[in-house]
Amino acid sequence: PRVIWRKTIHANLVRAEARQALAQAGLAYAQTMAPGHSQSAPAPRDHRSGEARPVGSRAAAGLAYARKVMRYQLALLGVQLVKVEFSIEKYQGITGTHRMPRLLAEKKGLLKAIRGARARLATLRPPPKPGAGK
Repeated sequence: PRVIWRKTIHANLVRAEARQALAQAGLAYAQTMAPGHSQSAPAPRDHRSGEARPVGSRAAAGLAYARKVMRYQLALLGVQLVKVEFSIEKYQGITGTHRMPRLLAEKKGLLKAIRGARARLATLRPPPKPGAGK
């Protein structure tokens, strides 16, 4: 039970951090779409370090926002996976339970969804900087 409890706490912490990062990225993206946006606009703060981050272009902010959305979705899948693992552990060893096949199938589906989300996240890469690779 302690292992599952720790996993639950960690998964929820990752979810909360991903949600905060998503909010910050959303604000930065919205800032690039504001009338009169310039590169010298006040930069949003990083939610962990508190340091100012440059806003950059609309495309870069949009890409950063898309990556944060994917990371948040991954965090939600992680929370769901921990809940299913808890249920599996709870019913493990109980004979005659009809829940185990459904739970195992649900876990398999969540793991597949996590792999897919990670693969999609890997495709969301920023374009190379001008002059890079020379």
